[in-house]
Parts: sequence; structure tokens; C-alpha cells
Amino acid sequence: KSLYDEKTNQKFEQECCVGNHLGAKIYFTRGEELPSVSGFAAKMRKEMQRQRMKNEHAFSAEETKNQQAIAELARRIKYALLAQLEIDRIYSNTGKLLPGIVWKAVYLHQSKIFQKEVRESTGNLTVDILLDASASQIHRMETVSTQGYILAKALDHCNVPVRVWGYSSMSGYTVMNLYRDYWESSKNKEIFRFFTTGANRDGLALGALLGQMKTNTASHRLIIWLTDLKPNDMLEVRGRAKNYSGDLAITDMMELVHQARMQEIHTLCAFTGLEEDIGNVQKIFGR
Repeated sequence: KSLYDEKTNQKFEQECCVGNHLGAKIYFTRGEELPSVSGFAAKMRKEMQRQRMKNEHAFSAEETKNQQAIAELARRIKYALLAQLEIDRIYSNTGKLLPGIVWKAVYLHQSKIFQKEVRESTGNLTVDILLDASASQIHRMETVSTQGYILAKALDHCNVPVRVWGYSSMSGYTVMNLYRDYWESSKNKEIFRFFTTGANRDGLALGALLGQMKTNTASHRLIIWLTDLKPNDMLEVRGRAKNYSGDLAITDMMELVHQARMQEIHTLCAFTGLEEDIGNVQKIFGR
């Protein structure tokens, strides 16, 4: 089922499917099933259900190790947040006495004559996790779904709102699959729906995510992108085949990461690919 009505979807397409993605289409879903499905779609649904069981089993088989990873990552995130979050000074019932307003306690019976330093709330930070679900990740499905789950769970422990997406491209459509939204910590197991298929038009996926983040008013917005950086999608536009791969795709991704930075959205890469592609990682994401 589509996440949006046709009119809303068209609006997103008009915003995202431009430049290198002209002629492509975008589709948002939560993976909720339509009742009447047959043929290839029905076969793929069964494959997805089997893979979900494999993903969950792989996580359970390493349960102790994975829970330790979640706890350690949560500890590091908390430490980083404490070091980075800005300090605010507020009036309080306890803290450092402010002699200049002691008279308020005497004459107005107000108790907040102290100053306390507090760090800004982690609610000012949100994280979107973007999982590359193209066929080039087919041998890493259990690993990537576990990594996505560990990241989401650790951020939950730190009270950081986190949203998790998967994406792949088929038949001219780039499908954005929402596993859980910012405050849906009870839905982390939906990440085990991670299933790879089709091609990957990475730049369009990032552009679509940036479109979704326009309504996000947090002062600090972060994207963690798990990808093997193998952009490749063939699209036929007006009878001509346009290949989204190689230098064209890498440059496109680089421009979109820069565009995100201009919107004060910072994009980090958790690289899941081969050593030969590390140069592209550095080109797109910098340090």
C-alpha cells in the first residue's frame, strides 16, 4: 500500500524527479500488504517473509553480542551528546545563588533565586537511517538488518528520535520503505523486513528523504546511510535508455549530500561495500 494518496505522491515526484532523475518515479510505503496479489509479486512476498525469518534468526543467534553492541553504542552516543549539546542557564530552586535577585525571595516569596546550567534536550536531534536495499546487498541482508536494528535501538536508549528507511529501484520506481518512524521504538523489529531486490538510484532515494525531512523542525538533523556505494539503475525515457551509474551517479550523490549540508542536514556513511569503492566514499562524504 502507498503511504500517500496519488496527489501527494505526484507532488514529491515533481520535487525529486528532476535532473538526472527526470522520468523516474518515487513510491513511499510501509510494506503493508494489498490483499489480492498474484504472480511475480506473490512470489516475492513469500521470499520477503522467508528472509524476515532469516534476519530475525541471525540476530537471535548472536543475541548476547548484539545486546552488548547496543549498550556500548548507546554509551558512546550519550557521551558524545553530553560533550556536544549546548549549555543553557536557567533560574532554579537550587544551584548558584544570584545575590542580585535575593530580594524576590524576601518580598515576593519566589524560590527561584539560583542559577543552574543544563544542556539542551536531545529532542533537538533527530536521526534518519537509510538502508540500501538493492540487489548488490543480497549477501548482506542479515548483517545490514542487524546493523540497522542496533543503531535504532541504541538511539532509542539515548531518547533520540530515529526513523528507519530502506530503498531500492524497480521498473522505473524508487521505492522508499518506512520500517519505523521517529517515536515508534516498539516497531524496531520491522527493520527485519529488510529485503534486497532491484537496482539502486541512490541520489533519488536521498532526495526523497530530504523531501520527507522538510517538516522536521529539529535544530540538529542527521542521516546515517548504510550503503555499498554501487549506484546503478537503467531508466528508459522517451525511448532512450539512461544509465544511472559510474561518475554520473557518484557526482549526483555528492551534489545531494552537499545540498543536504546546505539545509543543515548532516549525512554520515556507514560503508557496507568493498575496499575498491572507498575512494567514492571519501569523494561523496568527505571525512
